[in-house]
Amino acid sequence: MKVLREDSPTGWRERVPLRAVLVLALAFLALALASRTVAVAGQDAEFSGPISHNIYGNGALAKGYDAPISGDPSTLTLPPIGNAVRAAGDVTVGGDIYGAALASASTVSVEDNLVIADDWTLDGGSIFGGYANSSLLDATAAGNRVSSANDGVARASNSIFGGNAYSGTGDARANGNQVVADDGAIFANNVAGGFALTYGACDAQADGNRIAAVKSGAVTSDGSIFGGYAYSGTGDARANGNQVVADGAIFAKNVTGGYALTYGANAASAADNHVEISGGAIDRSIFGGYAMSISGAATADNNRVEISGGEISLGIYGGSATSGGVASAANNLVSISGGEIRGNIYGGFAEGALGSLYARDNRVDVSGT
Repeated sequence: MKVLREDSPTGWRERVPLRAVLVLALAFLALALASRTVAVAGQDAEFSGPISHNIYGNGALAKGYDAPISGDPSTLTLPPIGNAVRAAGDVTVGGDIYGAALASASTVSVEDNLVIADDWTLDGGSIFGGYANSSLLDATAAGNRVSSANDGVARASNSIFGGNAYSGTGDARANGNQVVADDGAIFANNVAGGFALTYGACDAQADGNRIAAVKSGAVTSDGSIFGGYAYSGTGDARANGNQVVADGAIFAKNVTGGYALTYGANAASAADNHVEISGGAIDRSIFGGYAMSISGAATADNNRVEISGGEISLGIYGGSATSGGVASAANNLVSISGGEIRGNIYGGFAEGALGSLYARDNRVDVSGT
């Protein structure tokens, strides 16, 4: 049975054992690293608008350096590696924006691509640093970025992904992707550094992804913000070593460093994730790491949340594990040195209806006034 609970990464919490299949509609934002001087190995496409169709950094250019052509990702001919998409002035795009994309029944890898909003405002439906889609085999999105800098704005009416990997029946890996607001702004319904999704009995991995608000930068989401998100239909799900860090400000309903979810009897792991907030407002909860498995082992270990400013309306969880089997949360840390927190604070939290629950060696440190 699915029930609305505000203290979960997505705003929904399934009672265990779970019977419904979660339909995900997340799109995510990637790291802002760029300026107009960023060197790229592939195509560097600078365009003006308005534009009514999708933009692909690895698409053929329609009119000189006007705009990469619209088309299905399976028809794009340039390699999906090291491309950049940037605006020459404020631009509104009627479709989605991709640093690069590739769709195939074969193994797919999309790496080291950029979407850059530097000085200008870039508006789109969804924005992907890199998008990899394999209907049958493995899909990998690695090292892709979405960036806003120097008062630039990257805004999506739907979602922003640094890197998004989707596989119908193979493994999905979204590793080392980023979304960064460096003296710029990012706006979307949902934002993720890396999002890995497979519906098969295969594995999903989202490791080493990052969302950052640097200097006076701000990341704003009407929904949830994830450093890394791994979803597997019935295989293992792993979200390790992801970050959401803010020298600037974060505004969202929920913030999660690493979120691992599987609907099978396999394992979910969220480890070594980090959330650091110094300003902004979180309407619901913050999770350093969150692992959920329907009937397998869910493990949330060595995650940490550090709060030095901002407002958090509900709970803070260093690590949280939910399972109908074994749920374990160990060696997690919440450190509070400032800000306004209205809910409960948990170093580690384990819950489930049928299995064994363990919450060990977790810590909450509070300093200041």
